[in-house]
Amino acid sequence: MGYPVKITITRDTDNLVGFCLITSTLAVCSVIPSSKAYRDGVRDGAIVKIADGKPVTCWEDYKALCIGKQQFELVFHFPRMKVWIDAQPQIKDFARRTSDVVVEADGEGAVGYSVRAANVHELKVFDVVKGSVAHTNGLRDGDRVLAVDGEFIAKKPAYEAFVKDHPTFTMTVLRPE
Repeated sequence: MGYPVKITITRDTDNLVGFCLITSTLAVCSVIPSSKAYRDGVRDGAIVKIADGKPVTCWEDYKALCIGKQQFELVFHFPRMKVWIDAQPQIKDFARRTSDVVVEADGEGAVGYSVRAANVHELKVFDVVKGSVAHTNGLRDGDRVLAVDGEFIAKKPAYEAFVKDHPTFTMTVLRPE
């Protein structure tokens, strides 16, 4: 049951595709609403089946066919209820581990934590200051930054530029497992 849809995926200026995959099922679990992928029709629950004309049966297939390419074509299977229900535990776990934290700079512009690049496409929070607004609102060491004020950010310069211009914002983070 369900239906296939072919979508050309193009990486953005930060080299991101605009969605996350559950590696065990290749199901989309978090599409960024402002991304090209979302505008082109990628939705949560869709399952990657074909990449650039070749079958994709596991995470290793996906990595070999898609990682490092600026543009590639994916065929997603948009399942009806059964497959969607099978993917629900991983999606619920992802949702359970995701939190929105309001961050507010103090009078001197300090936000009460630091951010560093964990890898090319990932920012992590560390050195959360006890008693800071960020700490009080639930920010933790090891949280992965997903978005600020609903905009996906994965590179430190873009994050720093945003924070400089916005003394108060909501940061969406993914808790470590």
